[in-house]
Parts: sequence; structure tokens; C-alpha cells
Amino acid sequence: MPTITPRTLSALLGALPGQRPAYVELTEAIRLLVVDGRIPPGGRLPGSGN
Repeated sequence: MPTITPRTLSALLGALPGQRPAYVELTEAIRLLVVDGRIPPGGRLPGSGN
């Protein structure tokens, strides 16, 4: 299972618009990165634990 570093995730996310609550925007942005194939399904994100 590949691990995504915080720096890589930040670069992939870019700037979030800031028009909705942060957790909503972050969730949607990560979902789109997985759908686009830029984060592999099952990839470990920063802070996802063991």
C-alpha cells in the first residue's frame, strides 16, 4: 500500500477555495484525487495511522 507524504498531498491539493467548511472541501478534493488516479485506491494518507 503506497504512502502519500504530507508534502505530496499538499502539492496535489493546491489551494482550496474556502467557500465551504474545510473538512467538506478537503474530503471532496481527496475524493477527486482518488477518482482521477493521482492517489491510488488504498493509498495511506498522512495521519491515517497504522
